[in-house]
Amino acid sequence: MAWHMLLDVPRWFRFSRLLGLTPARRVGLLPLLIGVSGLARGAEMVGIYATMLDHERVARWAQNF
Repeated sequence: MAWHMLLDVPRWFRFSRLLGLTPARRVGLLPLLIGVSGLARGAEMVGIYATMLDHERVARWAQNF
């Protein structure tokens, strides 16, 4: 998970440059990016482990969806 969070940093700088943000603003928003990235990667891990631990329930959900 940490590896993917570290990969989000250069992606952020490329994306923010395309948005036209100033360099100071890009760096200033970096802590927010790390927090949001951690939440997103954490939710991803919860979903992956929930699927691994309760496969039958997820299969029923997928069939009804």
